[in-house]
Amino acid sequence: MEWWGWAILGIACMVIEVHLTQDFTLFCVGVAAFVVTAVAAFAVDLPFWSHWLLFSALSVVVLLTVRKPLLGRLRPDRGRDADFDYLLGEVAQRRPKTSPAMASERPNYAVRSGRCATPNRRISTGASDAG
Repeated sequence: MEWWGWAILGIACMVIEVHLTQDFTLFCVGVAAFVVTAVAAFAVDLPFWSHWLLFSALSVVVLLTVRKPLLGRLRPDRGRDADFDYLLGEVAQRRPKTSPAMASERPNYAVRSGRCATPNRRISTGASDAG
């Protein structure tokens, strides 16, 4: 592949990474493609297969050495799959302990409404319910 083909591959990987995945996998592949771009543009008479071999090896090496530190630096307060920002501000209520025999009668609580899915039953909101 010509040097400009590797450059297009690197740019495509970076664009897809920024807009879709954001987990630095395609970023590492793009970095490897840019290194192969420089080698293909400035190295003299390397065989065609050597570009692919270099690209494959660099992709694995960059993925194993760079991705995890980047994820840790940019997402220090969260684990890999712990994106629970949508729960901020929500109210949760504890379900009462029930025996297996009462499992079919257990109410299905709805968050924030103060009501349960079972008709004519009300969830205590913590305030004293008068009447």
